[in-house]
Amino acid sequence: PSGKYIITDVIKINVNDTKSLTIKGETRSQLKAEIKATTFTTAFQILSFYWAPKGKLVLVNLNITGNNVPHSPSHPYYDKPQFTTGIEVLNLKNVLISNNVVRNFYGNGIFAAYSNISKNLKNRYDNVEISGNSVLNCWGLHPSKGKNDIFDDYGDGIYINSAAKGKIINNKIINDLNTTKQLGRAGIVLEFNDESCEIVKNFVSGYDRNIHLEGDIGNNSIINNTLEGSDFGILIYCVPMSNVKGKPIRIESNRISNKNFPNNLKLKKIRNSEERCLLSFFAKDGCRENS
Repeated sequence: PSGKYIITDVIKINVNDTKSLTIKGETRSQLKAEIKATTFTTAFQILSFYWAPKGKLVLVNLNITGNNVPHSPSHPYYDKPQFTTGIEVLNLKNVLISNNVVRNFYGNGIFAAYSNISKNLKNRYDNVEISGNSVLNCWGLHPSKGKNDIFDDYGDGIYINSAAKGKIINNKIINDLNTTKQLGRAGIVLEFNDESCEIVKNFVSGYDRNIHLEGDIGNNSIINNTLEGSDFGILIYCVPMSNVKGKPIRIESNRISNKNFPNNLKLKKIRNSEERCLLSFFAKDGCRENS
């Protein structure tokens, strides 16, 4: 039902014993049910066992709020391997996340991934749809290398890996730099074995790169999106992880600009200057051959 629900720890649901799970906010009221975190915690983590992925998730019509604060020299989590997520989904087969508002998480807004990425494409979602959501001021940056040289590994608005098919449609992914005072990592990410995914009619603003494809198989589309609030619009990068040859990528009818990118803030930029432009293809040593 509509109302405010305070949480101090993650709502963790293992769906391995069920075929499907629906979490749905009441639609009879104009006010969405609000799940509000008062501590540094992920809100929802919905998962299946990585060695036996299964299950269908429908999560719709919720207002999910974290407790992040604007960037400052005293920010408690910036540049540390600590982050949270509004909606985290792991190792399912079918996912629909629609008509939610996810805001104020230091880390990721909406995240759907496999924890055991396979080069033989065995472990992938059959379908992921993320549509009609507002992801607001969800950001994070980890620019310094830590143990095992890990860095730059969180801070996305919407992230998908290991999807055989997917749609990211009609979402607003806005990191308001005048409020948060720092870039997020990437607005929309397709990474590691994604294929036949459509990124269509989204508005993205305020990330180190607004759309980022890396390690995907191809046959993905980026169409009719508006990307602004950054000097880096779309990055197509790196070789597919699988043994499948890369397939074509379609980029069409997008509006890409640095509109509303503030020049009065000291913003940390992650990707190298040689890559940074509104439309960037980086394929070292022919790593994107056949795509």
